[in-house]
Amino acid sequence: MQPIKLLFVVFWAFLSQSVFSQDLIVPVKGDSISCYITKIKRDSIYYKTMGVSGTIISNALNQKEVSFFEYNYFENYVTIVEEKAKTRKKVYLDFAPGLGWSHRLGKLDPSFPKSDEKEYRNGIYFRGRLGLLIKQKISTGLFYNFHKTESRLPNLAGGVNSNVNISFFGPYISMQSKPINKNISFSGTLALGKLTYKETMSSFSSFGNSKLTVDESTLGLNLGVSLLLLFSDISNLSIDCNLISGKVEGDVVNSSGSIVTSFTEESASTITMGLSFRVLF
Repeated sequence: MQPIKLLFVVFWAFLSQSVFSQDLIVPVKGDSISCYITKIKRDSIYYKTMGVSGTIISNALNQKEVSFFEYNYFENYVTIVEEKAKTRKKVYLDFAPGLGWSHRLGKLDPSFPKSDEKEYRNGIYFRGRLGLLIKQKISTGLFYNFHKTESRLPNLAGGVNSNVNISFFGPYISMQSKPINKNISFSGTLALGKLTYKETMSSFSSFGNSKLTVDESTLGLNLGVSLLLLFSDISNLSIDCNLISGKVEGDVVNSSGSIVTSFTEESASTITMGLSFRVLF
């Protein structure tokens, strides 16, 4: 390329383009390129330019296609700076409330009518989880689950209202798989804590009302699996299935605080299925 032609190309490039870079490449054919040269290899020159919308474009030219190039050609320039990819935090605050259907497992009191078992076993649950998620893989913290069943059981004299509350509270650890197609993930949860069984039985009849209560606790174990629907990096909807296992024994107490009878074993185990919404902070 003749020196005069080269100067003309450079001058025209300087006038016709906003100067947003520091280096210059003059191809054998075509307009000169205001750019930021990133590296030069034996056969190619690699560079970045800024598009009309402000996006950064990476490109390369073969050395044979280049007539001339120079670093720091422009005295006044804006250096091209690429947007840094968003980096995920290593530790998040993990909060996940949920609710769903709950079913009591195990053997019940032998005197309990078999025909009424379904109503007595089925209930609802509410749960909450608060902990730390580390590197999008391991979550650990505190887990709470509350099962509630209300039933009305008829008898010859009138009826009995039974309210059963089973709560679980303790530390948990959860492992999460890598995302599948960026939309789905799986997790497993293990928790060990205090399992409390509370039951209030209120009888009503023409002869008067009475109330009996059971309030006992034991060590409980929670095992859970979840299917995570990933909305974003910080929120997801979870389809949960959990098994909470434990048995209690103790006394049945009347409204005056006197022990009416004792029992050696009552199931406090539940299986639950429901949804939870998880948010990371």
